[in-house]
Amino acid sequence: MKIIRKTNNTRSKKKHFLSVNSLRIIGLLVSVALIFAGVIVIVNYWEKSRQPKNDAEVTERQSDEIEFNGQKYAPREGLDTTVILGVDRSDELLESSGGVKEGEIDPYLQSDLILLVVADPERKTYRLIHINRDTMALVTVLDEDGEPVRKETMQITLAHAYGDRETTRCKNTMEAVSGLLGDITIDHYVSLSMDSVPILNDLVGGVTLTAMDTINENIIKGETVTLMGENALRYVRARSSLEDSTNLHRMERQKQYLEEFKNKFSAAAKQNNSFAFDSLLKVNDYLTSDCTVERLSQLVNTLSTYEMTDYLTLEGENRKGAQFIEYYPDQDKLMEMIVDVFYEPVK
Repeated sequence: MKIIRKTNNTRSKKKHFLSVNSLRIIGLLVSVALIFAGVIVIVNYWEKSRQPKNDAEVTERQSDEIEFNGQKYAPREGLDTTVILGVDRSDELLESSGGVKEGEIDPYLQSDLILLVVADPERKTYRLIHINRDTMALVTVLDEDGEPVRKETMQITLAHAYGDRETTRCKNTMEAVSGLLGDITIDHYVSLSMDSVPILNDLVGGVTLTAMDTINENIIKGETVTLMGENALRYVRARSSLEDSTNLHRMERQKQYLEEFKNKFSAAAKQNNSFAFDSLLKVNDYLTSDCTVERLSQLVNTLSTYEMTDYLTLEGENRKGAQFIEYYPDQDKLMEMIVDVFYEPVK
């Protein structure tokens, strides 16, 4: 495998909070929203302008070209990326205070779910990249004021444990995910507390599935069960007490839950036009995002045509670290995925 990167340019973006007022717009989009682990996630992207490229734009595109296994590739134009974080925190996320001091980690600030949505407006498709929270990656260590101190290789889930507020923690995770995936540009973030899972689960009348593991006396492996309330959260969160306690196995269980929940939520939204809006109002206190109202407005007439084409994970292996399980991606497979998702051959 050989890859040569000429340069890497990043785009600066203006960040805003997702306000309650913008939820009315989101309510129109939920029929095609991504929902994972019981958490409603709005996949935010729109048709990019097809203005003729001037010489400067062509030069910039050429400067981002890479060479992989003897073939030149250029970044796919128009992709829109959003990182989705499910945060293991027991209270509301919005602007929570109290930063983590250097050298200290708050276990309740780690991101249990890290999902990257990659939308392609030209093809009207999107792909999902589910990143194992135990993946070893380069993470920026921040002090209690949210200022960078140094970079260290650690589990990528810990990127969200640093910072003085939720916006800082999300941006730190975005940076870690970007670096892991070859410094690709990530446009936006959405984070939700895992405490929103029981709320959303019960709004659709519960989720029925065949349990992959025995979680408690109400959830037995191999039995069909309708998850309600806290049992839904236990099903997508449980790990340490199980026979297979790896996060890889939990990711399979979360994927199973996603598929069943998404079907029920979509059906409910089609029957009741206000269902999506009412649902989002109930979890607004658990949600943080930098998506603007203007950006959401442009999504209304395009999202209904998008199709999910891939659900990808990073191939690799678990290793026992000094304290915890560490997941090391296969670098060849990782680079193949990066090139496939984010680049196209130069003819």
